[in-house]
Amino acid sequence: RALFINHKISRPTADFQGRIEDEWAAALAIHCDVHSISEDFDYGEVCDRINPDFVILRNPGGYRATPVTVRNAKARPDIPKIGFYTEDPHDTSRVTFLRLLDELQIDRFFVPGSATFRQSPELASRAFTMSLFIDDSIFEEYDLEKLIPVSVFGGLAVPGFYSWRAET
Repeated sequence: RALFINHKISRPTADFQGRIEDEWAAALAIHCDVHSISEDFDYGEVCDRINPDFVILRNPGGYRATPVTVRNAKARPDIPKIGFYTEDPHDTSRVTFLRLLDELQIDRFFVPGSATFRQSPELASRAFTMSLFIDDSIFEEYDLEKLIPVSVFGGLAVPGFYSWRAET
């Protein structure tokens, strides 16, 4: 049983922007009973009610930009906790996430790449790299001739910010 701490969706956005975070919860659900929360809550009360084996805190950036308020954060120190951090270098939630890690006394977190190590080398001892998940129903071998030698993708939700990618 896991408690997955999400955050509030504070603005309308495209569905695809939350897929990485949602994939984390979906992948965890393959292996355990996941209880996701995305509203302000009392940590002690929720943990006493669902009795999770571990807790995962996701960073409040990108798709879910407003962090939840966690009351009674020091309750249940017996439950292991870890963070998941989507590491967009332009995401302003880094400071908020680090504060939440400290508030919940979380020492370690996972990132889906290596930008954190370059951007904040002081966090290297706390962060572990993990791979993204692949949907086998979409990404399969189609036995087609490869016509595109290089593909550039990502960052197209804000073409003004990632203008080179959008143009390319």
